[in-house]
Amino acid sequence: MGSPYKPPDFGVDGPGSNPLNIAPPIPMVFISRLFPVLAVAGAVLAQQEDTSDRCSTLPDNLILSKLTDPFTFFNKRPVRTKADWACRRAELSELIQRLQVGRLPSKPPTSVTGELFDNGVFNVTVTEGEKSITFPVQIRLPAEAEAEGDRPFPAIISLAGLTIPVPPGVAVVSFNNDLIAAQNGVSSRGIGLFYDLYGKDHSAGAQIAWTWGISRLIDALEKVPSAKINTKRLGVAGCSRNGKGAMVIGAFEPRIRLTIPQESGAGGAGCWRISDELKRRGINTQTASQIVTGERMAGILLQLV
Repeated sequence: MGSPYKPPDFGVDGPGSNPLNIAPPIPMVFISRLFPVLAVAGAVLAQQEDTSDRCSTLPDNLILSKLTDPFTFFNKRPVRTKADWACRRAELSELIQRLQVGRLPSKPPTSVTGELFDNGVFNVTVTEGEKSITFPVQIRLPAEAEAEGDRPFPAIISLAGLTIPVPPGVAVVSFNNDLIAAQNGVSSRGIGLFYDLYGKDHSAGAQIAWTWGISRLIDALEKVPSAKINTKRLGVAGCSRNGKGAMVIGAFEPRIRLTIPQESGAGGAGCWRISDELKRRGINTQTASQIVTGERMAGILLQLV
């Protein structure tokens, strides 16, 4: 007989395998060249570190005409040390935010609080200056929660509904990402609670806005131990376009240990450059040019078509 089942703990000493998705690139410019880099670098892009005092800065005008080597700086200098990698990581993060997903607010909000109700609803309230928003999530603890007292459980945060099996001993936190940033087409660009706080013209596309919302959720859970969620053992999951969102969240939020992008398709786990080639061969597939004006884009992308 094998060993008893042991629930996953989603990492021990550092972030798990968190591939990075970026908002759909534009085939006619250099943006499409970034995705393979991010697939390699995504696991560590979330590890935030102040490197401004020792790392070079990127020029204002960027042209990436060839597939980018993840271990070579933009100025062609190779990455040779761990300190070099910290700078390259920061450089990649800057490239992605500047050209793909828009800016993740760099300063924490004025305050974040959480309130747990008996039915498992957990309200997160975020205040930025004189503005406040509140959004709910639903916490579903595993069956053994009552018998195990105050022990916190690892959890999967699901974007919209969860469509994968949940292992025993793992909680589920259902996050309505559409409340944070809508994704109903180009007309919904700038609509959502994130934009209520930061303005409808903020550069963030929906995916990076969702990342911000997940970060605030984790902030609140850290302050409410009665929610019984182990914030050091968190995963994030999403399907289709929410799978793309899960990839961005897993890359930019360092407290996410496991990223599960389900059927994330072209522009997710599938490279846009491959989609373009399939389309060229007559195979019906979605390409970046079809959705470049979508609500998930950073504002800069709309100017590059």
